[in-house]
Amino acid sequence: MENQQDILIEQRGAAGVITINRPAALNALNLNVLRGMWDALQSWKDDPAIKAVVLTGAGHKAFCAGGDLKHFHGAGQAYKRGEADLMHPVSFFSLEYSLNTLIYHYPKPIVALMNGITMGGGYGLAGNSSIRVACEETLFAMPETKIGFFPDVGAVSHLVKAPSHIGRYLAMTGNTLPGGDMVSAGLADYLVKKESFESILQDISAGQTDIVKIIQSYSVTISSSDQFLSLSEFCDAHFRFTDAQTILSSLGKESSEQAVGLLVELRSRSPLSVLVALAHYNRGMDDDFDTIIERDYQLCARFIQGDDLYEGIRALLIDKDKSPRWQHDSIESVPESDVDVCFVPCVPPLASVAL
Repeated sequence: MENQQDILIEQRGAAGVITINRPAALNALNLNVLRGMWDALQSWKDDPAIKAVVLTGAGHKAFCAGGDLKHFHGAGQAYKRGEADLMHPVSFFSLEYSLNTLIYHYPKPIVALMNGITMGGGYGLAGNSSIRVACEETLFAMPETKIGFFPDVGAVSHLVKAPSHIGRYLAMTGNTLPGGDMVSAGLADYLVKKESFESILQDISAGQTDIVKIIQSYSVTISSSDQFLSLSEFCDAHFRFTDAQTILSSLGKESSEQAVGLLVELRSRSPLSVLVALAHYNRGMDDDFDTIIERDYQLCARFIQGDDLYEGIRALLIDKDKSPRWQHDSIESVPESDVDVCFVPCVPPLASVAL
């Protein structure tokens, strides 16, 4: 086994196995992980000995909780101070989104074993894999509006396919779904018991060619949970609308604890992030993956130029006061032009970036 410190890369029989090896950091992505995964996938793409790739995370808590935000904060602040150009902090996302694209279009099966927390950039790896396997300990979210960002890594291409407008709710709120509900929402393909992951890996390594049949043999038959059915009904009522004011108004007319609580949650998020997430989702309903990931890249560069992303990371992870001071006071106070400019490209296209 080759140990590149933060990532373990192994050929096990017919399987190429990639393990993110940062359990103390909930397997958060850094440049070492992204580069190691990119290099491994490129080397295996035309290797006839590798029939499939398996992605997993070390430890018991997480597949991957997302990007290493503290590291990014330092690079972004250097740009904000004028000590580096824009492409310095953007380069992390260039590699990440290029990796997401490679995974999405990979010519061999990629099986993501989501053995715990799978959020943000972690879902960029798992969600874009061809076979997405959740377990009872999987916990999904695209929590970016909580930190002044937006749901990126191509996730919108999957969120728009969720039933009952649940994807719009998830994009705007950043709230979580458990593994079984991920399957019901179409954000994962199979639910298995976590203890089956090693057996699945062994069967793939043994060279069995029908990967889907392997996974199905371990899958747990599920029906949508009461929680998911309730959420579906709730989202059908309030998130079928495409504009923020109508959504907020709809929530405000309902006196249930769920509606009142969610309204408070939405208003605690970055107002600009909520509106950009909504606009990105709405546009993504008619777009393919490559269009969406390119938009992610351009939006990312705009947010790096702004203020809310740094403030969100500060409040959550650096000072930990959990009291972000967003650029706008409320969703209603965000000028439409502030949202529109985020969608104007400001860096060269992702496909043109040399990695």
